[in-house]
This record gives sequence, C-alpha cells and structure tokens, in this order.
Amino acid sequence: MSAGYRCEYSKTNYWLLAMILDKVTGKTTVLLYREKILNPLKLENSYYFWHDPVPPNTAQGYFDFYNNGTIVNITNYNTGSGNGYGGMYITVYDLQTFIEAWSGIKRY
Repeated sequence: MSAGYRCEYSKTNYWLLAMILDKVTGKTTVLLYREKILNPLKLENSYYFWHDPVPPNTAQGYFDFYNNGTIVNITNYNTGSGNGYGGMYITVYDLQTFIEAWSGIKRY
C-alpha cells in the first residue's frame, strides 16, 4: 500500500455478500461456512454464535457495557448472529489452521 492509502472495515459489504450467497446458493451463510471451510479443514473448535452450541471451556467476555463502571458478562450478547459480518468464534489453533490453508502454507 502506498502512503496515504486508507482502508476501513465495512460490515455492510459482508452483510450484502452473505445475502447474495444465500440467494445464489439457496443455503444460509452459516451452512456455507460449515460446508466450505469448517468441515473440510476439520475446525472442530469453532462455532457460529446463536447457530451452534457454545463449546465447554469457552472464555467468557466482560465489558463495561453501560459505561457506568459495572463490568458485565457479555458472552451471550449478539455479535452478528451469522449474518456475514460477525458471529464466528474460533480458537487460536483453528485460526492458525485456517490461515495456513488460506495462504497455502503446509504444516510440518
């Protein structure tokens, strides 16, 4: 990238892509992720929030959600619900496997 180049994340684009994939394939985004990515790579420690059961020993998330000094467990808050722009939970090991597959790196 050259100096001054700007890049920003836009969840709208991922949401639109998910809608297009749903329409073209007749399958939900969650099912497509499972069929095309999770199952072939054997990513067994990854799940989609609200669509899959939460695995045991999942780390809990805490945040001052109401900005009042009270820390709240936000583990079960909606993070996108599998609509293309969020909702995927993945372990570091599964993330490594995904990145290696995506980039063509072979594990030794």
